Amino acid sequence: MSYSTVEPVIVSSIDAVSRKYRLDPSQYNADVEKIIRHCAKNNITLKSLKDLGWIRETYLPNRFSRSYTGSNVLGTIMVGTSSMLDMKLPRDMRIFLNEMKNADDLYIEDNDILISRSGTVGTSTLCGASYRGCVASDDCIRLRCDIEHVGFVAAYMKTKIGLTLLAKDSHGKVIKHLKTEDVENLKIPQFDKATIRKVNDKMLSAKDAFDLARHSYEQVEVMLEKYLGKLVPPQFLNCSVVPFGSLKLTRLDPHMYDPYSNFVTHEIIRSNDFKKLGEIADVISVARFKRHYLEEENENSIGLYSSSDIVRARLTPSKYISRVLNKKNIKDCAVQEGDILIPCSGAYGGILGKGIMAGKNLSGKPISQHVLRIVKKDDSEIKFDFVAAYLCSFTFGYPLITATRFGKDIPELDPSAIREIPIPYIENKMQQEIGQAYRKAIELQERGNALEAEAEQIIYDSYYKN
Repeated sequence: MSYSTVEPVIVSSIDAVSRKYRLDPSQYNADVEKIIRHCAKNNITLKSLKDLGWIRETYLPNRFSRSYTGSNVLGTIMVGTSSMLDMKLPRDMRIFLNEMKNADDLYIEDNDILISRSGTVGTSTLCGASYRGCVASDDCIRLRCDIEHVGFVAAYMKTKIGLTLLAKDSHGKVIKHLKTEDVENLKIPQFDKATIRKVNDKMLSAKDAFDLARHSYEQVEVMLEKYLGKLVPPQFLNCSVVPFGSLKLTRLDPHMYDPYSNFVTHEIIRSNDFKKLGEIADVISVARFKRHYLEEENENSIGLYSSSDIVRARLTPSKYISRVLNKKNIKDCAVQEGDILIPCSGAYGGILGKGIMAGKNLSGKPISQHVLRIVKKDDSEIKFDFVAAYLCSFTFGYPLITATRFGKDIPELDPSAIREIPIPYIENKMQQEIGQAYRKAIELQERGNALEAEAEQIIYDSYYKN
């Protein structure tokens, strides 16, 4: 029987025994069978992670109640199974830990591997110094390995081989779940020591690159607050009185008139030294289209980046569509290096409004229609790197962009409202300083991407060399 005709519903008795007599159909799929058969055919030994002796600790906290707060002083940043993958870690997701038992155990340590244990089970990330001071939610399994192997384990879990073998043991009818023992029992093919060391070094270097990128993004925020701090309200404002003259698009969505964004907008306009975004750039939305999905392995497929894909540290597409059937759509959706990309639909507090500037990795790649493109005009007077840093900042761009959202269940952004966002003018020297720091962050992120991709490719090359 060829690999392409493996029948996923035929289960041998020995398979049922090895899976604790569970007959969950999702436990028996063709992808897992392909891996097992490949290893058997090429005499590749499969060992569990715990038997390799690389684990220092596997930890999953008990479910805990979360008391959220907006205080930067009293609250602690919490990352979840989605935000743990983001390039910019959340600022607004903070919880009280004061009265929580064993709160110290929730803190993330350098070189921790966080693994999603529910929903999109098995997705993982290798944490660096930028995660210090953050806690992980009770949906994240912490895997701690020795420093000589932690990078290799993290890279292996990101490959299709590792993710497939890890996710196969998930259980649950509606929402899949993993247990710590499923992680400990993850099967790993035998690799030579040189391969393990090479992969490990590349992943640790990638982790450091992502840490430096996050630091550079933070430096951009600091510089923006330094040069534009006068635009920020001195204290929390709370006012629901809206004069008719300030109505935007004749809509009465309450969040379009929040005091913070109103104050910032008013101060910029009062300075009389600004340009509307629509004068600097074109704000482009792409029409909805039917997607003809294919598997990644199909030679006719091309990756389509979603709005959540572009905010991740690792920029990889989650879906693949047909090059032929979606030919025109792919051309319409392609972005270029230097375009600013803004997710224009999704939950507020999630990815909505959290933009990035496309670097070399995304140049020419198709991006979902759920992302607005902000493309520089030829005659722009304000440096576009500065515009990108401003629009993608937590302090300025994010509140101004999300204040224009509409829709009750799934908020969306209106391109016509985004065009009206005022961009303050500051001295060219300041614009250049901010723009250079922002470009440096993008380059560091892309370096991390390249190193992770190289590490995974080494694993694939070694696995398939036979």
